[in-house]
Amino acid sequence: MKIPHKQLEKVRKNPTDYRGATFKLTHGFAAYPTASMLRCALIDYHKTKSLSSTITYFESMFEKHRKPSRANESIKSTFISYLRDYDAAYADEEVSTVKAFAKIYIPIEDRIFITGEILRIDIVNDGGYSACILEKNTSSWQKELRMPLLQDYLATELKCSQSDVMVGIYSLASGEHSYKRFTQSQIKNAYVEITSIARILTQ
Repeated sequence: MKIPHKQLEKVRKNPTDYRGATFKLTHGFAAYPTASMLRCALIDYHKTKSLSSTITYFESMFEKHRKPSRANESIKSTFISYLRDYDAAYADEEVSTVKAFAKIYIPIEDRIFITGEILRIDIVNDGGYSACILEKNTSSWQKELRMPLLQDYLATELKCSQSDVMVGIYSLASGEHSYKRFTQSQIKNAYVEITSIARILTQ
């Protein structure tokens, strides 16, 4: 069973409801609504490093899949603002992006895997790494089970210590990013919990 990390809190609340479940849309966006177009535009942004080019690309996609209307013009303007805010949020940061939209695949136990993607992984000015997930709103992400698991997974992938990695979110609503380093004890406890959940799912 593959569990998208964006669905993990739902599974965590009542794992017995998810025995034999099939999850889809591991990146968290439905096929072709505006949010999926935004994801495509952000991928383009990381490839081209050009905000103006990315906005043109997004407008072209939007106009292809949405009929002209006052409501759609408002939606388009909102999502273009998201792109501008994203560009501005990192403009003054001393970071170098290692990878954008990185796929994750965390084996847990007996055919249970945590999957999905990371919005961006950056080298920060202290020599460590920061990694964030794209979210629509700021949430209580610090309490989510996926976060310490992602920190440990990325430390292994990046061949560094757990303490060299910060994980967090980029919020579309606020246009801000925030990060946290989890302790070894917190990471260990997260694996104990997810292993217990995995055993319930495979009973």
